[in-house]
Order: sequence, then structure tokens, then C-alpha cells
Amino acid sequence: LEGVTLADLYALVPIESYLGDEIIAQIQQGLKDLANYDLHHGDLTPQNIFITLSGCVKLLDFGFSNVQSQ
Repeated sequence: LEGVTLADLYALVPIESYLGDEIIAQIQQGLKDLANYDLHHGDLTPQNIFITLSGCVKLLDFGFSNVQSQ
């Protein structure tokens, strides 16, 4: 992937509110998509949120993810 983590982006430049809103919306959608499969990330940090050069947000590092048992 080509881009930066949210932590790196925040360290480089101030994040405008419209961009922050878009990043949060994409994170929320990713978490909803995971929940639809009973998956939970477990370690969501700015270092585990990646933003591609085209502006697509990706959730990384699922080492602590789990499946809920029913």
C-alpha cells in the first residue's frame, strides 16, 4: 500500500475538519462491516489506520481481533 498511517499524517500536517469527518466516516463503515461478520478489531489506534494516496481508509493489524461467540 502507498500512503500513511493516521498517526504519521497527524504528525505531518494539521487535519482539517472536513478530512477528519471523512476519515471517521470510513473508519465507522469499516467497523460496521467487521461487525456484520461478528469480527472486532481489538487494537484500533492511529498507527493501525492507514490512508492510501487516493484517500481510502484501511484498517490494519488484526492481531487482537476476535470472533464473538453466541
